[in-house]
Amino acid sequence: MTAAWFEWAVASRPAPGELVCGDRHLVREEDGLLVAAVVDGLGHGPPAAEAAEAAVQTLGAPGETGVRALLEELHRQLGRTRGAAISLARLERSGALSWAGVGNVEAVAVSPDGQARRLSTGNGIVGQRMGTLYPQQLTLEPETTLLWVTDGVDADFLEDFRPLLPTASIPGKILERHALGSDDALVLALRYRPGGTAR
Repeated sequence: MTAAWFEWAVASRPAPGELVCGDRHLVREEDGLLVAAVVDGLGHGPPAAEAAEAAVQTLGAPGETGVRALLEELHRQLGRTRGAAISLARLERSGALSWAGVGNVEAVAVSPDGQARRLSTGNGIVGQRMGTLYPQQLTLEPETTLLWVTDGVDADFLEDFRPLLPTASIPGKILERHALGSDDALVLALRYRPGGTAR
């Protein structure tokens, strides 16, 4: 999917034997400000999906967009669920990125020349126990790709990533080759393209 200054795509699948996926995503843009997140509900099946859906509903509500404040609000809202791992980003049209996460949703920024920067997340489970948050800030250069993967994807997922791949093809390709097949799995790719054209 595309907007004036970014494009994104997602692919997911539930754990074997499950009808619902407990891994969810959100991409929300308003007035030149983008909030994007991946949520991995603890475990799998309906209780995991319930936790993930509660997180997505909270993230989709109008209001606060700071990553620390969003995670703190998510922690309050998910207290009645089994909780989730969450990694989220706040991206401005200028390329200014704020990033924070809790749990094992892996996140990486890949520059156009293929240099990958893994973005750290804190320990804990949103809604259950959450330590001190340490948001990161960086400035993205045009054509940088942000990737999120849940723990249903193996650690070698970057092996098949190429910076010039069309955004729409990235999540499906990673999921096809690197899904572990034992848990819910989700891949979200978002490319920063100020002034670019969709491809």
